[in-house]
Order: sequence, then C-alpha cells, then structure tokens
Amino acid sequence: MFLKKIVLGILIAVVVIVVIGMGLLQQSPRVQKLEMPETPSPEKPPLAVIKISEKDLVKEYEQNPIAADEKYKDRIIITVGTIADIREVEDGKAQILIYPKEGSMELSCIFNDKKEITPVKKGEKIAIKGRNEGIKRIGWFRLIWLEDCHLLPLEKVKEFKAEFDQKTGILKIQQFGSDLKVLLFTPKGAKKTIKSIEYFESNISVNIYEALAGLYPWTFGRRPVLGEYRLLVQEDRQALYEERFKTEGLEKAKLEEIEITGEWATFPSMEKVGYGITEVILKFSNPREVPILTKVPEAIEIYTYPEKRLIAFLRYFGRNYEIILPAKEVTFKLIGSPLTPVTTDPRGGDYQLILEIYSEYPNVKERVLFREVTTVIKVPPYKP
Repeated sequence: MFLKKIVLGILIAVVVIVVIGMGLLQQSPRVQKLEMPETPSPEKPPLAVIKISEKDLVKEYEQNPIAADEKYKDRIIITVGTIADIREVEDGKAQILIYPKEGSMELSCIFNDKKEITPVKKGEKIAIKGRNEGIKRIGWFRLIWLEDCHLLPLEKVKEFKAEFDQKTGILKIQQFGSDLKVLLFTPKGAKKTIKSIEYFESNISVNIYEALAGLYPWTFGRRPVLGEYRLLVQEDRQALYEERFKTEGLEKAKLEEIEITGEWATFPSMEKVGYGITEVILKFSNPREVPILTKVPEAIEIYTYPEKRLIAFLRYFGRNYEIILPAKEVTFKLIGSPLTPVTTDPRGGDYQLILEIYSEYPNVKERVLFREVTTVIKVPPYKP
C-alpha cells in the first residue's frame, strides 16, 4: 500500500513538471514559431506585340480564321488605318471602326476611356494598339475585335527601308504606315511620278527601267534623254530615299540575232503571187552595267544584193521607246505585210538581203543608221 502511494506521487510530480516546462517554453523569448514563407505566384508573360497592316490582318482572317487566331488572337496588335466611324458604347467606353481598303471585315477598336479619342475624327489616319480577341459576329457583320485600345503617335510606328539595284533597275521598299511617292527626274529636270504607295502596302517592288520606258514619248519628249537620272522616294514632300543612275544610247547595244519570216500572198488586182515579209525579229543585249535607253528602230529597209533595189519596207507600230536592261536581252518584233513582195518567182530560193536599222538620238533631227546587217532569207516554192 505504501509502495502504491509512492508510485502515484511520483507520477503526479512528473505530470506537474511537464506542464510547468511547457508553459516556460511558451513564455521563453528564445523560442519562436516557425512560419513557412508564401510561394509567390508566377508572373504572367507579357503578350506578344505584332505590327501588321489592317489589309494583311483582314486578308488572313478571311482566308482562314482558325489559322489567323493561332497567330494573332490574344496578341497585342499595332496597326494603322483610316477612321470610318466613332461610337460611344457602355460603361464610358468608345469604339472606333476601321474599314480596310481591301476585304469585307471591319476592325472594331474598343477604348476603355472615351476621352482618349476626342482629338480624332472620321476620315483621319491613326495608329492603334490593342489586344486582339478574334472575330465577333454582330448580326450579319463579322468584326475583328480589339480590346484595351490606345492611340499611338504615327511617327513612332512608321517604318521605312529602300534599296535600288542599278543592274536590274528594281527598287524594293519595305514600309509600314506611310503614304509614299516614287518620283523620277530626267537629266533635263522633267519630273514624273512612277508609283504611289499607300500606308497599308508593306512590301513593294518597282522596276524603274521598265517604268522609264513607258514614259516616252508622252512625258519626257520625242527622243530618249541620256545622262544621269534622279530617283526619289518621298512622303509629304519629304525625301526619304534618293538614288542616281546613268543611261547610254543604242550604240552601246549588241545585235545578237535576226529572224525573218514571210508567206505567199495573192494580189487580186495584179492576179499574181508574191512572197512578202510579215515579221522581223531583232534581239539586242547589253554587255554593260549602265542601262541603255533606245528608240525602237523606226524602220527596216530590205534590199536585194548587190543591186540594192528596195523591195520591202517594214515599220514598227507599237511603243516607240524601250529600255535594254543590263546583261539582259530584249526582243523587238516588227510587223510587215505580205503585200510588199520580196519575189514573185514561184520557184522560191535563197535571197541575200541587207537590213538597214535606223534610230534617233538626242539633238539629232534626222534618222541615223544604227546598224547594217546582211542576211539570207529562204523563200519556199509556191504551192497553190
């Protein structure tokens, strides 16, 4: 009995000591409660920004809206367009509609603060930045919907790069957001607009030499103007790019090939048969790197040999002027008439002919002989 009391007392003492010790631990300034730091939530990556013309954006959505969503939905779009309409919508927001130059879809741009668009008006060209939510249908209309839109300064979004290859005459322009003009000045100072470029056109290629050929004789005069030309790309009369190139005359060209064809024809009034030239093909090339500006040979006169009696006269009735591009061949095709006979001998045969090729040059009033070429035309026997 006595032993049981001793054991019970010891147990009570142990319990009391444990309780007191736990209290002391809670009150001790050295013991601090450990707290796990909160794991920060990962930051959302910024939305990709894509600069694209409204023409190209509409075109891609019209061709394949699913593929266009893969590329452009939930992206920040920067574009330039002309305001077609301005509307106030709910919650103090505003909407600008842009009708693209090409395509049936419209761009709807929602501004959270309608005061932001108070400076603009219909018909004005603006730059806009907004989050693309893809296509929304409102009745019969399909809209490319941009949310959280803001106006941007046009000058900050514009891009321009130009490069001119004097060997080919190709002018390449990469641009965004500008209305441009490509101008050409002759050595005598005459000016002509080669091409007008609108803000929604991104990649442009212009063959300046071919354009130059088309300007004669209606713009720059009757004869080609040789010398240094000035090429200019400008926006609102401000020059963005300038290049110069020189031209030379037809005497620098090389005559590569002559091909003459013909056919038999009946002359009702004379009741006889004659073989006439119907087509003459001349092929020129330019071995130089300077473009050759030339007038198409005005006439080819064909003679028998050695008497040199005129038996055919061919005249070119097409465009009067051409450009022979550097290191490139150009073919001139002259159309004749079978009514001007080379021979009335039904047996046919080989005929030796002389082609006199004439051209005109600056400050020369008369035709000058460019090249005299002896050739042979094979006339087949006449078969009625």
